Amino acid sequence: MTTAEMAKEFTELLKQGQNEAAAEKYNADDIVSYEAMEGPMAVCNGKEAVKQKGQWWRRTTKFMAARSRAHMSTATSSQCASSLT
Repeated sequence: MTTAEMAKEFTELLKQGQNEAAAEKYNADDIVSYEAMEGPMAVCNGKEAVKQKGQWWRRTTKFMAARSRAHMSTATSSQCASSLT
């Protein structure tokens, strides 16, 4: 399989939302993931650690999105209430 064919297959998996399948197939066993942040997820070594980081990222971003929606809903309600008085 050529590099172009691998890239195409990898991209197709991502487009289909199969991120974990793409990572399982194409991430090297000794993959290293770096983030410009501090903490335990700043550097992850190995396929399993990077998989766990991805799971952590999805949980964190879902929580932050829900928290942001709740904040926006509260702010909108407060603004509407103050405009009625």
